[in-house]
Amino acid sequence: MSKKISIEEMTQEMKEKFTISLEDAHKILLDHGVTKSTNTQVTMRWIRDGKIDALLIGKGRVETRKWLINKESLMEFVAFERLTLGDFKAMKEELEMLRAFKFEVEKKPKRATGTRQKKDAATNTSKEKKEVPTK
Repeated sequence: MSKKISIEEMTQEMKEKFTISLEDAHKILLDHGVTKSTNTQVTMRWIRDGKIDALLIGKGRVETRKWLINKESLMEFVAFERLTLGDFKAMKEELEMLRAFKFEVEKKPKRATGTRQKKDAATNTSKEKKEVPTK
């Protein structure tokens, strides 16, 4: 998601979250092998497509504005882009196993609330009756 705001509209939270310039983000993408392009237009396209969370700071002419990018979003994008087919298949298998487990858990009949407490209480009273003092 990308937003356009003026520098005055930036909150402290935004200043802490959006810390990477467009050029630095593009360098990170190059270093991680996500892109081979030396042009930052590729990174800008991913920002505009909503794949990387960023803010466009400033108003007026494009030349006077600056992109600030969320590092967490950028690193998630890098991790996603670097997934291999094997990683994808492993994640898909794990998801299917979790869904099957969830289905099995939801399929089991649920016990009535307090059933165990009632059973324990009944057991304790029957033990008390059996333990009659002898002379």
